[in-house]
Amino acid sequence: MKNRRNITGILLAIVSAVLFVSLICLCRKYQSQTKELEAELAYANAAKEEYTTELRNLQTQLSERLALEESTTETGFVKKGGIYLIDTRSQLIALSQMIQERLEIESDISAAEASYRLRSNIKLGTYWFSIGTEETPFCGNFDGDGHWIEGNFSRCSGNTVNALFQAGESAEIENLNIQNNMKQSPEDEVSISLGSDGEYAEIVKNLSVFPDCRVRLSIYGWDFDTQKIAVTLRERWEKYQNQDGYYISVFFSSGDETGRTDAMLPFHTLVKAEWKKIIDDAIAQEEGDLRFIKLEQIAGIQCCTFEIGELNSGFRRKNNGYHIIIEGEWDGTEVPLQHLFIPFTEMEMADLGAFESYYIDNVDINFDGTPDLLIHEGFSGGSGGSWDNYRAIVWDRKSGQFVYYPSFPEQLAFLEFDRQRVIDRGQLGVSYQFVSVYGVVDGEYTCTEELIYEYKYSEAENDWISILSYYKMGKLVRTHYLSDSDANEREHLYPDLDYWIKG
Repeated sequence: MKNRRNITGILLAIVSAVLFVSLICLCRKYQSQTKELEAELAYANAAKEEYTTELRNLQTQLSERLALEESTTETGFVKKGGIYLIDTRSQLIALSQMIQERLEIESDISAAEASYRLRSNIKLGTYWFSIGTEETPFCGNFDGDGHWIEGNFSRCSGNTVNALFQAGESAEIENLNIQNNMKQSPEDEVSISLGSDGEYAEIVKNLSVFPDCRVRLSIYGWDFDTQKIAVTLRERWEKYQNQDGYYISVFFSSGDETGRTDAMLPFHTLVKAEWKKIIDDAIAQEEGDLRFIKLEQIAGIQCCTFEIGELNSGFRRKNNGYHIIIEGEWDGTEVPLQHLFIPFTEMEMADLGAFESYYIDNVDINFDGTPDLLIHEGFSGGSGGSWDNYRAIVWDRKSGQFVYYPSFPEQLAFLEFDRQRVIDRGQLGVSYQFVSVYGVVDGEYTCTEELIYEYKYSEAENDWISILSYYKMGKLVRTHYLSDSDANEREHLYPDLDYWIKG
């Protein structure tokens, strides 16, 4: 019995030992398999990370490639990487119009909500300009890329992006410089056009936003009443007429036969009674209509320029001209009411487009130390080139009045008052070109020097030759025969006349 117990104990011990050894082996096997699984998992994670990195690189390369590609939309904008590029003034104006009219720059993409980038500096004209309106604000992204935009914007915002943009809360505008020419100064100008009754509200809005700015109004030949605008302009002139440089001009620019001949009549009321009588007498004498009127303050005097013509004709009458009324104080002397008539010249433009740039400046024209009045008439154009047109009204100390100066050259390219001379230049075709220098001699402008280039036939040479002739006080001083090999030869012969026609 005792031996059985011993044998059983031994067997249990052996079984226990075997089980223990088996358990240890099994644990070691499981540990080995776990390490293998961990290694495989680590390898899989590394492979996944490598794949993810490669995928990101491919996506970056694709985005960069797409960003480099440019396409042109049907509306004429270049698109690059989802951004519409702006390079020119016309594109900026087109964008403004598209936003105002709620148009799409591309299918399903609103112009007011797209992204834009400016690639060059842009200088706008004198018209009041805005991107977006109160009704249709700009709500997209605009990257100026360090460039600037110059123009006439809402001056209450100064030189900030808010001056140019009527923007919504979601708009993002960055890296843009603004040069706002609409400031609190009578030097600023609002240029507006009137073609229908529906434009009255917009004009009144412009005039209320810029209460003390100069006004340039153009009228076209549709059927409407101008009385309301005339009343508004008269109130402005009465308020700001004593500010030096302030002006108001009204110009009828249509030759449409349907235009009403009385469209300009209400603007007679801009001037005081004595001036209005002069205008009415001129209308009756010339049997025409008022086509242009401008009131301007120059130093201590007030000037009123007006022109009589036919509203339904785009051409001036032969032997016609324009009138100037002057009154005020000049050179410390009281100037009585004066009425001067300036005749037109054959070289002036046939229509009245020149009056859109007409103004009077105080300049010492005859070099006597006292400022006179230089009239900037505009410009003339033709096959021989273009000229700036000027006239002169000289202050006469003895009489205390201004005198029309008919000897002043009428078509000039350069005015060099600092050198006490004026320069005229032009050409007739390609075979005759000239440069004339005028100076004051015995109180009148005289051609003191002249350089004439001619391409003419020479019987002696039996050929066409180029001749450059130099005159002084009307007399020929020397002549040069120019060779065809050196096209710049004529410019080097007279270095003082380096303003010779360049083409």
